[in-house]
Amino acid sequence: MTAGLVFWHEVNVVGEIRHAIRFTVTRSSAAYLFPPATHFASSNADPTLPPMGARFRLNPTYNCTAQMTSRAARVICVALQQYGMIVADNGGDGALSGQSHPLWDDAGLAELRRISLANFEAVETGAVLCTTPTCSNALTTAAPVQAPF
Repeated sequence: MTAGLVFWHEVNVVGEIRHAIRFTVTRSSAAYLFPPATHFASSNADPTLPPMGARFRLNPTYNCTAQMTSRAARVICVALQQYGMIVADNGGDGALSGQSHPLWDDAGLAELRRISLANFEAVETGAVLCTTPTCSNALTTAAPVQAPF
């Protein structure tokens, strides 16, 4: 799956990411926001956990230039402010997904760990909250989503 991945070329050649970035959370709810998600990956009915497809955006007051010395980290940081990130799977809390590429600067990308997940805010997208695999009991308006951090 390539939707939402961070690509080496867009960061290091283009110098701009023009889409939301997919990320993981350790625990999600048994629900999904359609669109963008099409399924859930949990059996947990806890409404305080984020559903698949929930979108979060980095606070626009976060100073990417001052906090990041790596150009790649700054490019990703700005994209998180402009487009945000979308819960796409269960995994490590806040782990962004990127293309495997031998030229990534791992030390530079590690600077992204400086961004506390508390600096993100949930974004209301107007998506439909689905709580069954077929979305047969969808709510007509999405319930407010809390930040998973």
